[in-house]
Amino acid sequence: LDFGNRFIPEHSRPRLVFLLGEMNRAVSGFVRGRLVISAILGVVLAVGWLIVGVPYSVALGLVVGIFCAVPYLSIIGLPIAIGLLAVEEFSLPEAERMAWWGVVVWPLLVYFIAQSLDDWVLTPLIQGKATDLDPVSVVVAILAGGSLAGIYGMLLAVPVAACIKIILREVIMPRIKEWTSGRARDPLPGGD
Repeated sequence: LDFGNRFIPEHSRPRLVFLLGEMNRAVSGFVRGRLVISAILGVVLAVGWLIVGVPYSVALGLVVGIFCAVPYLSIIGLPIAIGLLAVEEFSLPEAERMAWWGVVVWPLLVYFIAQSLDDWVLTPLIQGKATDLDPVSVVVAILAGGSLAGIYGMLLAVPVAACIKIILREVIMPRIKEWTSGRARDPLPGGD
């Protein structure tokens, strides 16, 4: 910080340090929120797969929960859960087996419920609270980030949106308010 402070002009230093602190708070809140969401999804997947009979469901659910830190990376666990259940079921005598479609449908249903919980409840609420964004902004940011840059865009969309909101709130909007009230010069070319 001391090294970086030397490169900031003295007259701008307090304002810039404040803005960088706000952005740091938003990004660290995002990371903490993602870790909380990962833990919740790991437990949901572990319990759900345990209920439907997937072998090693607790370990698999918790490991897949770690992958949930990156949105939609948890899909890695679905074929593993289906494969483990298939091996378990087809090793049983035919009279004790679950229907072949159940081997695919039940783990898929658990994953779908967990992913829906992440997409529509946990991410908007937890990430929104941690980054001071409303749930609609979080969903729109994730969709836009995914469209622009895939998985990496989805991961970075919320902290980038939070930083843009901070810049708009602290820098741009006060200047626009000063201009509209006549206390600042017109920023447009040819203006007064």
